[in-house]
Amino acid sequence: MIWVYQEPPGYIYLNAVTGTGATKIIFFFQVITTIAYLFCLWGLSNLNVRLATYWSVEYLYVIMLGIQPFIYLKLYDSKNNRI
Repeated sequence: MIWVYQEPPGYIYLNAVTGTGATKIIFFFQVITTIAYLFCLWGLSNLNVRLATYWSVEYLYVIMLGIQPFIYLKLYDSKNNRI
């Protein structure tokens, strides 16, 4: 149930950064998040854990997708279009 509340803000922030025209930054955020996600799944596959543990990695993915654009927007200077 917590996933429902965490996912939309992450995607909203992602779309907000896309709206600033920083599509390369968004691509970078998604690549970093996907690499971290796959690395965690690979690490868990070596530990013989339950399926629910694999699903918990989804939280990491969504939280990372929300935090990176949030930080970017806090540092973004809209008047000069720079960080």
